Amino acid sequence: MVAWLLGRLRNAIPAWALAYGSLWAVALAALHWPETLQAVAGCVTDAEAPLPLWSCGPHLGSTLAGAMVNSALLTVVWAPALVAAAVVRPDALPLAIVAAGSHLVGLTSVMIMVMRGARYAARRLRLS
Repeated sequence: MVAWLLGRLRNAIPAWALAYGSLWAVALAALHWPETLQAVAGCVTDAEAPLPLWSCGPHLGSTLAGAMVNSALLTVVWAPALVAAAVVRPDALPLAIVAAGSHLVGLTSVMIMVMRGARYAARRLRLS
């Protein structure tokens, strides 16, 4: 039973690492190139809001793009603000748990994948 569980976990770690890296890539792209999101999907942001979120046009593609960017930003960039809000407002606790859990699982998975890659590179260099 334990061997089966460890085998499943070993197969899930690369997927978690890829998902976590993708969240960071989407969030950083939205922060670095906001004019692209504005031009392509017709999205706008409210700069006055404490956590500026994107609101996009009525088309399905732009709505999905805005939801994807907002989810990535809330999960990885504004996670400390969500955790701080959960201290004051208990109704924000589920969002804070999801954000903290994604960092816990995602960052651990990325570190494991980096260590696996370094081990593979070291073995390849030693064998050459």
